[in-house]
Amino acid sequence: MKKLVLFLLCTTFIFNLKAQNDGFIKADNNIEYKIYPSAQGDKIGYGNFIKMHVIQLYRGTSDTVLYDSEEYASPIQPVDTLSLPMYYYSILMQLKNNDSVVMRIIVDSAYKNSEMPMPSIFEPGKYLYTCIKVNDIFDTKDKADSASIIEQQIMTAKEIAKNEQIFIKENEVIKNYLVKNNIIGAIKLPLGTYIKVIKKGVGNNPTSNDKVKVNYTGKNLAGKSFDSSTDPAFGHVAPYEVDLSKNPVQVIEGWQEALKNLNKGSKAIIFVPSPLAYGSRGYPPAIQPNEILMFDMEIVAITPVNAPAIKPITKITTKPKTKSTKPVVKTKAKPKKK
Repeated sequence: MKKLVLFLLCTTFIFNLKAQNDGFIKADNNIEYKIYPSAQGDKIGYGNFIKMHVIQLYRGTSDTVLYDSEEYASPIQPVDTLSLPMYYYSILMQLKNNDSVVMRIIVDSAYKNSEMPMPSIFEPGKYLYTCIKVNDIFDTKDKADSASIIEQQIMTAKEIAKNEQIFIKENEVIKNYLVKNNIIGAIKLPLGTYIKVIKKGVGNNPTSNDKVKVNYTGKNLAGKSFDSSTDPAFGHVAPYEVDLSKNPVQVIEGWQEALKNLNKGSKAIIFVPSPLAYGSRGYPPAIQPNEILMFDMEIVAITPVNAPAIKPITKITTKPKTKSTKPVVKTKAKPKKK
């Protein structure tokens, strides 16, 4: 219901805009905004943290929802001048709990000083709209962190339910691929990643306290490569290092699961269902939404995160002995007694 209310607020307001200003207030950086106050609620204070529902829309020839935080964990934003641009901070500080605000900017202005090129679907002179609903205010970081954990748990539960049918379908696709290509001995890991060990390594498998260096090539099931650490065509010929101690780990879940089942020197092919890769969003244009991926992997090195630095061995040389430069003093022989 909250999602529907904010979405209707945004769309109803945007699609009924007139040519005039419509009550928008100008802020800095070419941002315009309009606040929809609630009947009650606490006002945001400096240093507070706010839980928000955010929807971003583009209105052009084709109207598009670019982002909806309901599809992710609801963002919890610290409200201070260190975390936020001044124009954004000054707008949020006017809001109370349960208030909403609609902000807009012409796309030309949004990308004027940006290093990123303006997306091809955007048309000059058209608007980007950001709609924010304040769902809660926290006065301490501990309270905000607790709320973030709950949000993540909720999103995890939603993702599990949503992905259950996808896992079932893609599991069958992977099994059929293995049979069709005569790949024998692939093992399905607990989360759903399949792994086929080509060459066994030595030593222990990595843990959450290790860094792993990996050579890899990623492909789709049609065999088209989309990335590689060994193919010069992709411009980064060097093993990729994964720090398994980080939270979150900066690789897809399928990689995390596979790496913990491979030791140094091992080579394997892994098959990753889309929910453990890039999911319904994909990574266009290289990876399509809901695409199963496979990787050729080689574990180059495994190093404990807190391993002491190895000091280089310094070669110690001794100076050769030299002849004394002390002058030789000749003494006169004593005369023999007669």
